Amino acid sequence: MESNGFLHLEQLNLWGCTMLKEIEITQEVGRAPKYSCFPNLVTVTIDYCGFLDLSWLVHIPKLQELNIGGCDSMEKIIGDGFAPEELVASGLFSCLKRLNISNLPNLTSICERTLPFPQLKSLGIFNCPRLGKLPLDSNSAR
Repeated sequence: MESNGFLHLEQLNLWGCTMLKEIEITQEVGRAPKYSCFPNLVTVTIDYCGFLDLSWLVHIPKLQELNIGGCDSMEKIIGDGFAPEELVASGLFSCLKRLNISNLPNLTSICERTLPFPQLKSLGIFNCPRLGKLPLDSNSAR
């Protein structure tokens, strides 16, 4: 997907994409940073998508609602391939108001790094038995 992406997309729903492994964000030389490829996307819902790598979520600066469910093979939502300063610079989860994750039996981590979730109002976790900790910092969800 090129970085000029989906400029007006506000909601993305992926359902039953069991063979989908990755959404790759590419950028042409001289174009705007990758972080602007989904400038208006506010809601992402992913259901029954198997082993999908969701690290592309760092490219969604205005994400307000994230719903993930039924992805049996998913172990991590945001992978380990990001330096702490890169995650902070991306504004990852800085606008997130609602996070709902359910039926992810192999999920061990949302994100390895502790991050601020300054706008978080609602957190729902159901049937994620291997999830050991949440990446919330001390100022999150006040």
